[in-house]
Order: sequence, then C-alpha cells, then structure tokens
Amino acid sequence: MRWLVVAFLGLASLLQSSDARACSCMKLSPSEGLSSSHAVFSGEVTDIKPNEATRFGGLEVTLRVKRFWKGEPKAEIKVHTAGSSAACGYTFVKGETYLVYALHDHADPMRVSLCSRTKHIDDAKEDLRFLGKPSHRFDDGRGNKGKCAAAPAGTGGSGFGLLALLLMGATLARRRLPHVLAGAMLTVSLFGCSTAPARPALMANMANDDVTVAQLRAIDYAYADRFGQLVAACVADIVAQSDDAQL
Repeated sequence: MRWLVVAFLGLASLLQSSDARACSCMKLSPSEGLSSSHAVFSGEVTDIKPNEATRFGGLEVTLRVKRFWKGEPKAEIKVHTAGSSAACGYTFVKGETYLVYALHDHADPMRVSLCSRTKHIDDAKEDLRFLGKPSHRFDDGRGNKGKCAAAPAGTGGSGFGLLALLLMGATLARRRLPHVLAGAMLTVSLFGCSTAPARPALMANMANDDVTVAQLRAIDYAYADRFGQLVAACVADIVAQSDDAQL
C-alpha cells in the first residue's frame, strides 16, 4: 500500500513539473522583441472572451490602443492568446494597460504569448526607453486628428509665424493700435501651433490697407472665444507630448 502512495505522489509531482515546463521560452532583449514582432503597441484591455475564431481555442483579448511603434496603426486591436500559462498564454486583466508585442500568421491574425516581451505598462520602462517616440498616438481611442498640432520641422511654420509678426508690426505702426489678442494668436502660432482657422482671415484683414480700426477690433472680438479654445488645445497637446517624452 505504501508503494502505491509513493507512486501516486511521484506521478503527481511529475505531472506538476511537466506542466510548469510546458512553456519554455528564450528571454528576448527589447531589440529582439521589436524585430521579431509584427506589431508593437500599448493599449488598455476592454474585453476578454473565449476565442471561437480558431479550433485551438484560447482567449480573444480586445485592446483600445494608445501608442503604436510598429505595424499598421489601429484604434482597436484584437489579439489571441492561449488559455493557460502552461500553454504559453499571456494573462491579461480587463481595465489594465499593457505594452504588447504581437505576431501574426495565417491561422491567427494577431497572437500574443509568454514568449514575447508583452508586459504590464508599469513593468515596461526598459522597453519604452528603447522604443522611444511612438509612430502614432491615439487619445482615448479617438486618434489625434483635429488637435492643435505642432508644425513639422522643415515645413516653414516658424518662418510663416515670423512673417505674420512682421506684417502685424507694420500694420500696428500705421494704425497705432495695440492688438494684444492678435499678437497673442500669432505668438502661439510661432511657438508651434499651426491649426488656428482664424489666423488666415485675421492676417488678410490686417494686411489690407482699406481695413479700418473698427473692423480690426471687430475681428479681435469675433475670434476671442476661438483664441481661448486654441490655447486650451495647445496646452493639452504640449502636456501629451511631454508625457510621451517622459515615457
């Protein structure tokens, strides 16, 4: 009877160790993780459900993407992973944010495993330093379109701002009117914001010799609210870019 108990305990121990060794991976560096993945992004898990797309089962995890470093940028991505860590499945938690290294093949469009460098965003500082600035950024899954965007280097945005200030100075010298609001708008433009719809109309009126002081004041008042919105958008954009730089 004793030998039967010993045999049973030995078999249980063997099964347990085999299960623990079922997923064995070579540790990858950030460089190797990037080069061996088809997509690298960070995102928040919004849904986890059984994977019914393939006969291998497992889980389908939906993520709302925040940053993209490699692959085709999408605001939402579904990835597949095995149902247990013994089968190299990665354990995601709904509501948490992860840095994801994903592979794709014909059987599984996007697949994540323990053998990738996928990890919780709080544990990804080394990877984030290596990856640097993302190629694409999403804000709350809506993308970054329509925000106050910084003028790309080499596009002449700063030169345009300087020209605007010169035109404004010439106009003010002629009119002797301190257009504080107009100057503030153009100053914001000079320091990087290039999406103020009011600016072209304002400049066109200021450059027109036939414009009266009353018309210039009317322009200032008409665009006062827009200027406040512009500054708020610029501040939000600068804060977001600072967060990216820290990551």
